[in-house]
Amino acid sequence: MRDSAPHLRNGSSALSIGQIGATPAGGTGTQSIPANYINRELSLLEFNRRVLAQADDPDTPLLERLRFLCIFGNNMDEFYEVRVAALKEQIKLGATITGPDGLDARQVFSLVSAQAHELVAHQYRLFNAILIPDLASHDIHFLRRPNWTQQPSSWTARTPSGGIWVRPSFRRRERCRD
Repeated sequence: MRDSAPHLRNGSSALSIGQIGATPAGGTGTQSIPANYINRELSLLEFNRRVLAQADDPDTPLLERLRFLCIFGNNMDEFYEVRVAALKEQIKLGATITGPDGLDARQVFSLVSAQAHELVAHQYRLFNAILIPDLASHDIHFLRRPNWTQQPSSWTARTPSGGIWVRPSFRRRERCRD
C-alpha cells in the first residue's frame, strides 16, 4: 500500500489527552516527539482507505465490493458529522493547541480535506465506471430517477433491458407532524 501520509511513522498509536507530554518513569522523554504519533483523524481516513481498497479489489465478489463501497460511504458520512465537525468547531473557536502529533486543528483539517476529497473522488469513479457496469453485466441495474415510474408509492420500474421489475426492500417513511 502506498504511503499517502508521510507524517505517519512506526505504526504507533497516539496517547490519550491525559497522557500528552507525559514521560514514563525513568523514560527519556521520547513520547513528546511528534513523529512518534499518528493523528486520530488521519488514522481513521487510512482505515477507510483500506475499506475502499476492498471495494476496489477485483478478486472480491461483486456484491461484496458494493457492500464495502456502502460501508465506506457510511463511514465517511459519520467521519464528517463527528470528526470534521469537531475540527471546524476548534478552528472557529481559535484553538491553538496541538495534538501529540504536533498538528493543530487547521493543519489537520487541511490534511483531512485533501485526503477525503481524494478518497471520495475514487469512490465515485469506482462506483460509476466499474461497479455499475459490472453489475449491469449481471443484469443488476441502478435506475436513475428519470426512469422511475410516475407512481412513487409503488417504487417499480423496468430495467433498461425491459425484463425485471425492481422493488426496493424499504418503504417510504411518512413524516410525523406535530
